[in-house]
Amino acid sequence: HHAARSLNAPSHAHRRAARPHPPLRWRARRACPPPPPPPTRPAGVPGAIDYLWPLARDPAAIPEPLQALLGTAADADRQANVAADLLQQVAARTDPAILNAAILLLTASTAATPHDHPDRAGRLSNCGHAYRVRFERGGALSDLDQAIVVGGQAVNATSHGHPDRAGRLSNLGISYLARFERSGATSDLDVAIETISKAVDILHDRSDRAAIICNLSHAYLRRFERAGGPGDLDQAIRFSEQAVDTAPDNHPGRATMLSNLGNSRCQRYQRCGML
Repeated sequence: HHAARSLNAPSHAHRRAARPHPPLRWRARRACPPPPPPPTRPAGVPGAIDYLWPLARDPAAIPEPLQALLGTAADADRQANVAADLLQQVAARTDPAILNAAILLLTASTAATPHDHPDRAGRLSNCGHAYRVRFERGGALSDLDQAIVVGGQAVNATSHGHPDRAGRLSNLGISYLARFERSGATSDLDVAIETISKAVDILHDRSDRAAIICNLSHAYLRRFERAGGPGDLDQAIRFSEQAVDTAPDNHPGRATMLSNLGNSRCQRYQRCGML
């Protein structure tokens, strides 16, 4: 089955353990071993953030150019903006320090952002997105759990009628669907369908409308395959047809949508002899 795709690119980490010293090797006629070489620091701003984060409470350890991002003098707006820039690089770069730094900055920024701040929901959404991408790359279930927790906070912080609410509901549903695929818990699949359905209910003229509908179809098909309910298969076909009808001919996901529709109809034919 085609995996559901993340929606909504970020708008606008996980702490790396210090590299262990090499084992001590005593040499003849020496009173002590030679000092180990210093740990290698990752290159660039993301690597510096990832490396220095454990020292953030020590102002003397943070270089002046990074003090707006790390430590007691850090600025939440600056942290959020730099993190959003880092997330824009994630699709083209695989350096784990980029995601780690983005998550560290967004976690700190959202913690320092007042609950009534207009940008809080967007920062939470970006943070949830970063956690899910890191799960997809590294496979740590704890990252997926955090994507769900933070994604839920983003939805709760987004007012009804906000243009981004549908996308954030869909992203949260995709995270639940991913956790079902990993753990097999049908409760996660049920929540995924419920959450993405809420997104579909408030879709208007979004550019990602077809993709969100396709994700709902995929979730219904997975529940049919798990439980065998004919109603779920009917819903999978219904929403697959809607996705195909909604997607323009040049939509990058159109081939996937057509494939999903064909698969769903094939399963219904095998089950009851009708297309």
